[in-house]
Amino acid sequence: MKYTAFLISLFFTLLGFTQNNLETFMNESKKIEFLNIVESLMMESKIEIRDTWKGWSGFNYDDFYTNGNSYGGPKLFDIIIKKNGRSDIRANKVYTIPGFKSAAYDDYKVRIPKRLLALKHPIIHEIVHFLQHNTVELDKNYIDFDETNYKEYVSQRAELEAHFIQILYIEKFELEKLNLKKEVEKEFILKVKNCLENSKSRLGLILYSKSMGII
Repeated sequence: MKYTAFLISLFFTLLGFTQNNLETFMNESKKIEFLNIVESLMMESKIEIRDTWKGWSGFNYDDFYTNGNSYGGPKLFDIIIKKNGRSDIRANKVYTIPGFKSAAYDDYKVRIPKRLLALKHPIIHEIVHFLQHNTVELDKNYIDFDETNYKEYVSQRAELEAHFIQILYIEKFELEKLNLKKEVEKEFILKVKNCLENSKSRLGLILYSKSMGII
């Protein structure tokens, strides 16, 4: 039993996670690596990054409430492993800051189920939601997926952006792991390249990727 626990702990450590008695957290260097990748892909795709985000080493406009009603405190963004369910995000609060276009977040957590850890693109998807432009009003009007409304769900800007960056990451870094048929892989790559230039085609790419089991 102790040896099994050691192997589990080693597995998470190799993936860049540390454990306490309750939850498993990604270490800081790995978080920064993921954030940098997502920022780069968003810039390549001409997707707006919220103006309240100044990079990991920049001034922190997030976490105002948890940091004692003060800006500039420790960054509390984290990536956590959960036992099951879907990937999702949690934040104590979405709030506006005078003089900024985008909202900021208090204590934002990305939560990924263990079963999805073999591939990194689910983490990429959720980090896009942390970095993309959002407002309190847009957040209130967000449409959740209910198993019957996939097209409506992915058609909203927040999900179009997150799904496209997820797909772009797959095309660049994880395509070989999916073991697609060669003709499907070739078609997929061409569609992704086209969507980098033509953003209006991105919904079609997302629906195609879903139908082919790529996402």
